[in-house]
Amino acid sequence: MSTTSTTDCAAVARVIGAFLDGEAAPHERDAVTSHVAACASCARRIESERRVHEALSAKLRASLPALPEGARRRVAAALDDAEVRARRGR
Repeated sequence: MSTTSTTDCAAVARVIGAFLDGEAAPHERDAVTSHVAACASCARRIESERRVHEALSAKLRASLPALPEGARRRVAAALDDAEVRARRGR
């Protein structure tokens, strides 16, 4: 990805979910990070999507007490893993 071409914006759009989930390949993560540093539009989109991910995660965590114990542990562990992967992707 070069710095701010439309093609780069399209490439960012294709991998945004994996990037935010911390599941993007290292070269994709580096390319997105570089592109977003130079493209305000994509930086805004990433931040907007990040807020949505965080809100959904918070909503899911808030519903954990209503789940049976086993399910609560599995969902909490999955959310914890996703948050760790997402922090690595930043």
